[in-house]
Amino acid sequence: MSAVGNTLDRREFSFTETLALAASAIVAIVAALVLVGGWMLGSSLLVRVGPSLAAMVPSTAGCFLLTSLAVLWAIYQRVDSDGTKYSLRVVAAIVAAISAADLVVIATHFAHSIDVLLWPELKIGRDSMSPATALCFLLASAGLALAPERSSKPETAYVVCATVGLLIAMTDLVGYAFDADALYSVFVFTSMAVHTATAFFLIFVALLLMKPGCGWLPLLLGSESGSAGARRLLPLVVLTPFVLGLGALAASRTGLFNQNFSFSLLAIATIVLLVFNVLYNASIQNNVEHALLSTLNSLNGTIAERDLLLREVYHRVKNNLQQISALLHLETSRTTDLRAKAAFRATAGRVHALGTVHRLLISSPSIANLSTARFLEELCESISSSFDAQRQGISIDVNADDMPITIDAAIPLGMLVNEIVTNALKHAFRSRPSGRISVTFSGTPASGAQLVISDNGIGLPERSLEVTKNGTSGSRIIRSFVKQIRGAMHVDTEAGTTITIRIPRGFDQRGSYDREKTGGYR
Repeated sequence: MSAVGNTLDRREFSFTETLALAASAIVAIVAALVLVGGWMLGSSLLVRVGPSLAAMVPSTAGCFLLTSLAVLWAIYQRVDSDGTKYSLRVVAAIVAAISAADLVVIATHFAHSIDVLLWPELKIGRDSMSPATALCFLLASAGLALAPERSSKPETAYVVCATVGLLIAMTDLVGYAFDADALYSVFVFTSMAVHTATAFFLIFVALLLMKPGCGWLPLLLGSESGSAGARRLLPLVVLTPFVLGLGALAASRTGLFNQNFSFSLLAIATIVLLVFNVLYNASIQNNVEHALLSTLNSLNGTIAERDLLLREVYHRVKNNLQQISALLHLETSRTTDLRAKAAFRATAGRVHALGTVHRLLISSPSIANLSTARFLEELCESISSSFDAQRQGISIDVNADDMPITIDAAIPLGMLVNEIVTNALKHAFRSRPSGRISVTFSGTPASGAQLVISDNGIGLPERSLEVTKNGTSGSRIIRSFVKQIRGAMHVDTEAGTTITIRIPRGFDQRGSYDREKTGGYR
C-alpha cells in the first residue's frame, strides 16, 4: 500500500470532520451526476429539478466537483500540510478564474454565459451560471485559499467568506420554498438552480466544520451550558419563522386570509417566538445563577470551617510553643552553668520567634498570610524586652514594607532576625553605655527582597566571622535559613556590623524552600 494509503488508513476523524466529509461527498456525487448523467448522457432531471426551474450548467457542476474534492482532500490530509496548502490554492485559483470569467462574459454581453463559449455542442440555451452562483464560488475559493492560515485575521476572513456564502445559499433555498417566480425576478438569483443552492449550503457548512475552532462555530459546538442552550434553541429559531411563513403564504393563496392579515399573523407569531426565547434564556440564566450562588455559599461555608480549624491549630501550636518556652526559662533559672544558661536562653528566644508567627496568624484577617511589618516589629519588641535592652540604652528600630507573607516565608525570616539581633545585643555593645540596632526589610515576593540588620557597636569580633563557616550554633542556624530561602549574605564590619541578606523573587511561594536538600527548618 502506498504512503498516502497508509496515512488515510491511520487517520481518525472527529465528529465535525465526519460531517464535513459527508457534506462534501454529497456535493461531489451531485456534481458528477449532473456532468455525466445530465449533460453528457442527456438526463434533464439531473440538469434541472423541474421543467420550469433553472438548470445547473456544466461550469457550475465542474466548479462544485473541484471544490468538494479539494475539501475532501484537505480533511483527509490535514489542512496545514504543505502539499494540501498548494493543492487548495491551485483549486481556489481555477474556481475563482472560472467564476470571474463568467461574470465578465455576462457583464460585457459578449455571450449569454461562459458555458456557451466552452461547450457550444451541448445546446445549453439560455441557462447560465447566475451572478449569485459566481459570487458564491468566489467566496468558496477565498475560503479554500485561506483555510491553511492560522493567524487571527485570515481565520476571520475565512469565517466571513463561509458565513456570507451560507446566507446566500439559504436565501435562494427559502426563495424556492416560498415562490420560485418571485426569486427569479431578482437579477442575481435568476438562474441559480435548486440543487446549486443546496450544494452551496453543504459546501459552506463543510468549510465551517473543517475549522470548527474559528468564528462563531465554537459558540454552537462548545461543551458549555451556553452552547448547549444555543443548540436547543437554534432549530426552533430557524424552523419556526420558516414554517410560519409557509403557513401564512398558503393561507393567503387559498383565500383563507388576505395577504395583509397573513403578514400580521406572521408578525405576531414571530413576536411570540422571540418573547418565548427571551424568557427561556432568562429562565436558564436564573437557574445557572441560583446554582452558582448555592455552590458559592457551600464553598464559603467550607472555607469558613477550614479557617476555623486552621486558627485552632495555630492557637494550639502557639500554646505548645509557649509551654516549651516556659520550660526552657525554668531550666535556665535552675542551672548554674553560664554556658548552659546562654544556650537555654537562646533556644527560648527561637521558640518565642516561632510562637510569634503563629500568634500573628491567629489574629491576621487572612490565616494564610501575616503582615511583615507587624511581625518584625513585634518580634524585635519581644527580643528587646527579653534582653532588657532599654535599660541598657539600646534601641531597636524596625523599618519594613507592609506586605503579606506566608508562614513558609515568615518562619525563616523570623529566625534570621532573631539570631542576628540577639547576637548584636549580646556582643555588639560591650563596654558601651548605649547603642542602636536597625532592622530593614524591603521588596516584594515577585521582585525579591532584602533584609538588612545593622548596629553601631564594636564590630563583629574576629572569631565571629565564622558566621560564614562552620562555627557556632547561631552561625550555623543563620546559614541554614539563608540557604532555605536561597538567599545570599554579605557581612560588613567597617562601621559597626551590617549584615545584608538578598532574597530572590518567589521567596513567598509555598514550597519554594527545598526542605529535602536543607533538612527543613532546623
